[in-house]
Amino acid sequence: MEQTNLSKNSLGEFLESFASRRDYYIKNYRKFLDEPFLKEYFKKKELLRKNYLEQWDKSFNIFKTTNPKNYYYERLHSDLIKTLLDPATPDISDKNRGYLKILIDLLADKKDTIERYYFPNEYEIKAEEHADAGERGRIDIFIHDNTHAIIIENKSNNAPDTGNQLAKYYKHVVKNLQLDVFAIIYLPLDPLKKHPSVFADEYKEYEKDILNKTVVLPVVSADGKGDLVHGFLSKCLRHAVTKGNILAAIYINQMIKLFKFLGGNNMASGIDKELLKELFNTQESRSMARDIADVYNNRHMLITSIFFDSFCKELLKRKFETFKDATVYGVKVAEDIYAAFFCDMHYYDQFSIGFFSDKDIPEEKREVLKGILNEAEFSNHLYEDKNFYKDWVLKIIKLMDRGENPIGETIEYYTKMLLEKHAALFQKAAKLLKEQGE
Repeated sequence: MEQTNLSKNSLGEFLESFASRRDYYIKNYRKFLDEPFLKEYFKKKELLRKNYLEQWDKSFNIFKTTNPKNYYYERLHSDLIKTLLDPATPDISDKNRGYLKILIDLLADKKDTIERYYFPNEYEIKAEEHADAGERGRIDIFIHDNTHAIIIENKSNNAPDTGNQLAKYYKHVVKNLQLDVFAIIYLPLDPLKKHPSVFADEYKEYEKDILNKTVVLPVVSADGKGDLVHGFLSKCLRHAVTKGNILAAIYINQMIKLFKFLGGNNMASGIDKELLKELFNTQESRSMARDIADVYNNRHMLITSIFFDSFCKELLKRKFETFKDATVYGVKVAEDIYAAFFCDMHYYDQFSIGFFSDKDIPEEKREVLKGILNEAEFSNHLYEDKNFYKDWVLKIIKLMDRGENPIGETIEYYTKMLLEKHAALFQKAAKLLKEQGE
């Protein structure tokens, strides 16, 4: 007898301790989620999601219709920019050099050592121009007339720098082609990336000129100013609209979405790395982050379980009877037949609605009940029939949107839908079964 009391006391102490530890952890998780660095992270990610990533994910883009890897390729990005700036491009080019002027003004605004040279005569633009200055290479985008040139080094796919890259291009254009390079554009995906500034001895004579003429033009920047998307392409889009060139406007709009997606993904990666350093700063924060990740990864099962906790209480309030160890909740619609919900957390992916009996349901009645479940007004939120139970006629309920909306909204929507809309299903079954009996 004493041992039994001791067991009871031990159980009571365990439950009390468990409740205390549960409250402690919940309190600390809430405190953890209110940490300033997390709030700042969520704020930045939401901004990126709305302004950069969702515009790509939720809208049409011609670049998504090709090989999914293509839109990451640096050569594609160079070709897109070249096509816009090239006066020889049919239909979308601006013969008055409007797009090129926007680019040059942006460079001069960013760096006062850049000459505002607008190529008053005929000019040419090439992609992958061969350069030979002791070392071979290719200039990603090369714009020039008979006297002046712009070099664009495209790093929009986060490609690494190679030794003396800018210097050998500059030397090739100045020495071999005898052109005045008045601007070098360094186009990185990472807005924090710096252009190369140290060169081998053979290029030292060009070092000062290169540094004075090089402008870093990131794909997107944190402040959304002075970058490829906002400082150049967005202005080109307004220019195309003003000129009434709808085809050019569509083309530029698609470019903007692509580069926003690439730049937004890169910035998101940078923010994620900073967050990870914070999360792994202490053993406690690392443990909490892991626990929260586990909860999120199990959200489908947990949200269903939370829904069951709320929904089953509502069923009991409405005088539903329970069967099979409280996994089935039903109301009688005919002799020996109940309209019922199957709510068993061991089979949370088979949350079902239908009709249950404590004995086999006759075939003629099964057909009537199947017909009701198959009616469109009742079956919109249901899967196919589960026919392997002779004492059940049922369909699985789809608890959609598990984790995208606040959980309270999910519970409220499905509770209302199932208890109000499907009450009509129960009433119809009772009426038809009664008529069949008569």
